[in-house]
Amino acid sequence: MPNAIQGFPFVFYGEVFNAYLADDRQWYLPLQDVCQALSLDVSGQRQRIQRDEALSDFLVNVPLETPYQDTTRIRDVACLNIRRLPYWLGTVEATRVKEEHRKKVILFKREFAEAAWAVFRSDMAPADLLAEMDTNLPPDEREYLEAFYNPGQPLPEIFRGSHQPSLF
Repeated sequence: MPNAIQGFPFVFYGEVFNAYLADDRQWYLPLQDVCQALSLDVSGQRQRIQRDEALSDFLVNVPLETPYQDTTRIRDVACLNIRRLPYWLGTVEATRVKEEHRKKVILFKREFAEAAWAVFRSDMAPADLLAEMDTNLPPDEREYLEAFYNPGQPLPEIFRGSHQPSLF
């Protein structure tokens, strides 16, 4: 079981999420947080992930500090490796979600994994490789990513909120 080294909050369309860098040098997102944001049943999604051989090894329990009454406690939290986030979101059928949540599910499927990558990619790949990759991007995507490296620039609309992405 990996242990979280540090949590990194980021905002996606007004929702605050925490990604955790673990001692296995992998990034994880608590499954419950994403499910709650999408109004998905956490237990059902956990079962679906565990039945999928391509996903099951990437859902792990990570000991995390969680709210408890007036304090916090450490508890094992089911977390999905961020590398499998796009695959898992792809398995969520928007047509099977209540109508009032469908647009949000589609939005997450289209943009959430990309947003998480933008926030944490500098910790995952060397700067020279990222610079080379960025030269091939359309201008709007390059601007989107540069906002994370130039704190003076305003963040793209999807990241505006009360909490700004924090890498420290």
